[in-house]
Amino acid sequence: MIYSNIAYKSKLDTEFNKQRIYLGETGKGLACFQPLALKAGENPEYSVKLSKLGRPRIVLSSGDETTYLLLSGKKFSPENGRKKRANRFVFILNTQLNAVRVLISSSGNNGANWDSMLIQIEDPNIPVLFRVGLAMEEEKYSEVYLSYQNHVYKTTLSDLEDLFEKINIPCEIPCRGVNLNGELRFIKNEWLNL
Repeated sequence: MIYSNIAYKSKLDTEFNKQRIYLGETGKGLACFQPLALKAGENPEYSVKLSKLGRPRIVLSSGDETTYLLLSGKKFSPENGRKKRANRFVFILNTQLNAVRVLISSSGNNGANWDSMLIQIEDPNIPVLFRVGLAMEEEKYSEVYLSYQNHVYKTTLSDLEDLFEKINIPCEIPCRGVNLNGELRFIKNEWLNL
């Protein structure tokens, strides 16, 4: 299953006559078996296989239980009117770095820098948190994604405890927020830029 936080549509790579989904602006693309469109959200009909050279490509799912996330900061726009041209990155908790594998990454620059990457979850039974957004600690500048048991949930830092309860995750929340002047913030040294 591939989860994407934004929609993608494949384009023809005329040099190799193959369909690709392009990440970033540096020309890195994921080869596709045919023209396809990934919707924002879960795409259970697709999976990822590695070519003989170890390059990821998108294929039809054949019962593969692996979870992949295609996360991008490109289209992230906070609701509070923050500047549209701000650097947007993909973060993971520093304690969960070994729970994922980045298969391909790229970046873009349209007046601001942003990350795009394809991430493989190593163990679906470990809840893994991602944060996509600005490098600032304020909750309102980030989207939070939780990957657990082959599903991905979009949430917020303030709703994380309720989500853990709702889907019966049998462990403590791996990160905490701090309330500063009535505003919930991420603890910056808990998160690493992937």
